[in-house]
Amino acid sequence: MQTWSIKSYDLKLKIPCNSSQEESLSSTSFVINIVDDDLEGSGEVAPSKRFEETSETIIAGFNKFKLDLPTSLQSLEELLEHLDECEIKGALRFGIESAFVHFLSRLSVKTVPELLGVSNATSAQTSFSLPLMQEKQLKNFFNQFSVGRFSCLKIKCSKDLKVSYLEQVAIFYSGPLILDFNEDFKNPDDFLALCKKLTDFNILFVEQPLPASYFDEYLYLKQKRIIPIFADESVTDQQITEFYAERFDGITIKLMKSGGYIRAIKQLKDAKSLGLSTMLGCRLETSLGISSGLNLASLAKFQNLDGTLFLENDPFSLIFEEKGRLTVSSLH
Repeated sequence: MQTWSIKSYDLKLKIPCNSSQEESLSSTSFVINIVDDDLEGSGEVAPSKRFEETSETIIAGFNKFKLDLPTSLQSLEELLEHLDECEIKGALRFGIESAFVHFLSRLSVKTVPELLGVSNATSAQTSFSLPLMQEKQLKNFFNQFSVGRFSCLKIKCSKDLKVSYLEQVAIFYSGPLILDFNEDFKNPDDFLALCKKLTDFNILFVEQPLPASYFDEYLYLKQKRIIPIFADESVTDQQITEFYAERFDGITIKLMKSGGYIRAIKQLKDAKSLGLSTMLGCRLETSLGISSGLNLASLAKFQNLDGTLFLENDPFSLIFEEKGRLTVSSLH
């Protein structure tokens, strides 16, 4: 008999992790667990306020999922059908689906990538994120985290970003940059004006400068762009179509947004077929969630899977990092 459960974890952060949308001194994740005899599987749920996910909605959704749940699910297809019937989406859907996939992996004695039909990738280089902070805080941050060992730096920005800020960053870090604006601009021309001032910096691309609902404005930006633009908040669990190729140069896929391995795989493959570049991203997650991201690392050009590196108390220790490379240290 399959038994499902959920448990919350209060996660302490090494430093406040700020963006233009919110400030976090701590984080809460949930772990979904399925047990059947001596086999089990676990999946992480990392809620996002941006997508109206709270502890209350996660618990309520999980209880809804357990109503009328078959005593023993026989296949992933059967689980996905039940999730659709319950209208379970986002991070909770991923936590449930990934727990079952990890359970099936152990049952079949296959790795998760093998089970999902993708190339194995037990390690990958990750970029490292610089939270929103003042210039005077940069030196301590770079010293504390030894950021120079990472191959790329992702900088959380606001629309008020100053060139002097990036000049200060350049004192401590010489590698390529990703700028993440978290929808902070409301006027596309203001964003373009800033981009004209940034051409001397090694910027790979910018993420989500405008709100996700600004469809026409992104069409305009694609025509006028100076730096490649990736969609982040504009992509949740929907199909990746020509709509995105018309507006963006790439997309950021987060398993918690996609709502599962299966949808994320399709999104990544569809993006590639449309000529879009791809990045696997994350939230503040334990190494359980990050190791899940690594299962799909072979499908993305870039990885930003650093969420667990900001935690004081990762309860799982499934990942270790050396010289900016993440490696799975244990199977879930």
